[in-house]
Amino acid sequence: MKAQSDSCCIRESPWNSTHPLAIFGGTQCTELTENICSVIGKAPNNCQVKPFPNGETMVKLLDDVRGKDVFVIVSVCRQHKADEQGYSGINDCLMELLVFGDALRRASAHRITAVIPHFGYARQDRKAEGRTPITAKLFADMIVAAGYNRVLTMDLHVDQIQGFFPGHVPLDHLNAGPLFAAHFNELGLDNVVVLSPDVGNIKKAEKYRRGFKFPASFAFIDKVRDQSGNVKARNIVGDVDGKTVIFLDDIISTAGTMMEGIHLAQEHGAKDFYLAATHGEFVGAAIERLKSSLIQEICITDTVPILSRMRNELPLKVISIANIFGQAIARIHCHESISALLGEYS
Repeated sequence: MKAQSDSCCIRESPWNSTHPLAIFGGTQCTELTENICSVIGKAPNNCQVKPFPNGETMVKLLDDVRGKDVFVIVSVCRQHKADEQGYSGINDCLMELLVFGDALRRASAHRITAVIPHFGYARQDRKAEGRTPITAKLFADMIVAAGYNRVLTMDLHVDQIQGFFPGHVPLDHLNAGPLFAAHFNELGLDNVVVLSPDVGNIKKAEKYRRGFKFPASFAFIDKVRDQSGNVKARNIVGDVDGKTVIFLDDIISTAGTMMEGIHLAQEHGAKDFYLAATHGEFVGAAIERLKSSLIQEICITDTVPILSRMRNELPLKVISIANIFGQAIARIHCHESISALLGEYS
């Protein structure tokens, strides 16, 4: 992949500045890091990440980072290599991110940016009931304590997580909307309705569809929580009868509520379903649940490593985030606007 002409710093000198650029990638993001670096036109820096025999994480920087502007790419998500079923590993990714930050701070890096394509623990953003933590805030505090000066991420589950970081640690929030819009504009779909999984996701789904060049109505699923605390799809607000549904969400995890929404929409007359989500976790019984003839395509990005079962057993379309993250890193390094990169999605 060649460096993109619209990457801001590439048209200048090859990253020679007062604080030269360095980019490291975590063990779960090796391929993504290489693709991002290809967009930028720079090779990834060298490091060694390995566990001690007792499972502790060890990071050794093999390149000098003194005085450099350093970006660390670690997606805090379920692992790929360690567990093909995708049931564990998120805490290993989190610890790797934190150890990277401490190693870089002690090695005298000038600025350290955490590039977190998938921000784990984002769904624990509030106290849903008594005597429970707000783990997303704890995660933010840990990132700051590890020595990071800035955070770059994509499609947080809730936007208010941006406020969990102190003012001296800014967070840049990218949006996958332009990527999904470009893809769906090529499919030639008609009689389309965009379906949001719940009321709380309406704003995000609306942002995703901004770039659609075809007419698409809007609907959302009305949910209710029963006495046991389980969330159930109760009704659909909006017309889906005879329509092709694009089901937009930020994450596919176990796919339980998503399939419940699909079956409810089918009962209301919907025909075909296209699913789109930025983060494809696919944990638990997700893959089995999504093996439905109703689903024409499942469109996700590569913020989370893709399991081989996902590719083999599902109608999967994977869109790369390498270009948008590469341009964002270039703009941050050169002190240029991220909002200009997002355009109408900012």
